Amino acid sequence: MTKKFTTIFPITENAHLIKDLGQIPHFLNEQHGYQTEIVTYKNSADYFHTQGEVSGLEMVFIENIGTKHFWEKAVINYLKEHALEIDVLNLYHFKKDTFVYGNLYKQLNPKGKLYVKMDAYNEHFKSGKVEHTTKSLKKIYFKNLEKKFLKNVDLLSIENKIGLELVKQHYPELKNKIHYLPNGVNDVFLKKHFPNIKHYTEKENVLLTVGRIGLDVKNNEMLLKVIEKLDLKDWKVLFVGPIHQPFQVKIDQFYQDNPSLKEQVQFVGEVNDRKELYSYYDRSKIFCLTSPFESFGIAFVEAMYFGNYILGTIGMSAFTDLSNNFNFGFWTEVNDIKAYAAEIQKLIDHQNILQDKCEEIKTYTNQHFMWSAIVSKLNHLLNK
Repeated sequence: MTKKFTTIFPITENAHLIKDLGQIPHFLNEQHGYQTEIVTYKNSADYFHTQGEVSGLEMVFIENIGTKHFWEKAVINYLKEHALEIDVLNLYHFKKDTFVYGNLYKQLNPKGKLYVKMDAYNEHFKSGKVEHTTKSLKKIYFKNLEKKFLKNVDLLSIENKIGLELVKQHYPELKNKIHYLPNGVNDVFLKKHFPNIKHYTEKENVLLTVGRIGLDVKNNEMLLKVIEKLDLKDWKVLFVGPIHQPFQVKIDQFYQDNPSLKEQVQFVGEVNDRKELYSYYDRSKIFCLTSPFESFGIAFVEAMYFGNYILGTIGMSAFTDLSNNFNFGFWTEVNDIKAYAAEIQKLIDHQNILQDKCEEIKTYTNQHFMWSAIVSKLNHLLNK
């Protein structure tokens, strides 16, 4: 009998589908025979990734009828109507609305499995148990809600090993329920479309960053300040992704202050075609993110698949795992322009570091960050 795996994530956009949110149900369906669906409001005009990298993924659109307290009324209604049909309910994040939806599901379908993917920032767990409110009366309510959830949840996964130990330390009742499952790349798609990844000697002198360029959470201004301190020599810096309009002022100012860099520092814009995006990773040698915080940083893994050395900041929860304890990457304090620039300059001046690591990075990524293997482990845990 086919099992049904339902992910409820009301704010799903098309861009989420190429990340864990879409890849997990896609691989459970394609390789393990689950009937999978994502239940969401329609937040994007088109979910075209269902015709590409996560082909065939079923989207179930519910109507947004507003919130009651802090939960979505449409989600409550969906669970009341469909809980008994769902063999595995998948929710995201360790937070109060997850507790409400999870507890309701287990009340309506006690035999069903509740799986929560934490997508966690380690900062939330460093000081102890998560506080869901600052108001004393509400604290009692939320603690009871959480206590019931901790009993009801069957399986949780977290994307980094430090976070795993923090959760086990502060929530001992989850010790046997929580497991380390990182994010990955769609290895099936990549092997089909990139059967021959460029060797280091075929790559270009390109430093790459990918994301929504100019959003505060991406902190791209830091990289612009870093570039001003570099002797780029014959290197190019490529910013790939949609440009947040207010950031254009800072781009214009950068070029005004550094007219000689106009050819070497390029803003490519949005690249929707996944094969075209991956070709940028294939060309480049260094990949940078300057976000103050990342729960994981899937773009890092995409870059590493193609042998890129990675640079990040200390707010990135999974960086130690991704970089293999800094063997394949380096981080600095957020906005430490001097240190970040010094590390890039060292790599530009001594390319043997990059060349020596390139094939090792590819091998490490194939061993640890392939969605097919990650989801196979998840399937095993769901069937224990």
